[in-house]
Amino acid sequence: MRTKFKQVRGRRPNQPVDEAAKDFQAKDGKLAAGVPLAEILSHKLTNSPELVVRDNGGSFIAEKFRRLKSLLSVEDGLNPQVMVVTSAAPGEGKSLVAMNLALAFGASKDERSLVIDADLRRPTLFRWLSPSPNIGLAELISQDLDPKHAILHIKDTRLDILPAGKATEDPDQLLGSNRLRDLMEQFRGRYKKIVIDTPPIVPFTDADIIAGTSDGVLLITRAGRTTISLMRQAESLVQGAPLLGIVLNDQKRTLADWEGRYESYYKDYYARDRKQ
Repeated sequence: MRTKFKQVRGRRPNQPVDEAAKDFQAKDGKLAAGVPLAEILSHKLTNSPELVVRDNGGSFIAEKFRRLKSLLSVEDGLNPQVMVVTSAAPGEGKSLVAMNLALAFGASKDERSLVIDADLRRPTLFRWLSPSPNIGLAELISQDLDPKHAILHIKDTRLDILPAGKATEDPDQLLGSNRLRDLMEQFRGRYKKIVIDTPPIVPFTDADIIAGTSDGVLLITRAGRTTISLMRQAESLVQGAPLLGIVLNDQKRTLADWEGRYESYYKDYYARDRKQ
């Protein structure tokens, strides 16, 4: 493995960037002003079969995410700028949907999009980042840091990622703070689309708290797992913003196997396009 080096003021010759970054910690524990660590350290998305929009763009599943993107981008329709993604309970795939939807928005050549990991109880988005980030939303709120210290620019996309930062068992105070509202206003001025991943809404209040800063909520359910009663309960708990819709995740193929036939069509279509 090779270690990249970069000329950074205050760094010793031949000192790796990740080690140099540690030199910029202020004595009070806060980051030194004016040092954008997220720009000094290069981050990329890991190789993962879960990131279908990036790694399997010709698949039927990737096309589903692009269609969801289109439904949320219609000028005379919903067209929310800030979207909260939540689920009724854990294990329903909300983070996977949030990340792939954000990648679909990030494929745009026009303006940048942002995905925020606001699940401060059990962060998830960091697992798709290399190297793993050290700071994120929690530190931006609690330490009043400049967002440039934590927002990561993903190479070859128009997508930025704001990780959760250090997990906490009681994030309600952070997510309900004026500081978060100020940050969201800043982000609205910088990004065309913002996707926010939050904890499940039935056991925790976090999603509805942060929904108050959004334009709407996407509720993720999982086929064969989410019961109708649990879904209805989750719907009733969405109070901070309008319910944009319900996304059925992990749907099984029908006996007619129509999805399989469309899968073959998409692969053939993209293959023929590349040959031309």
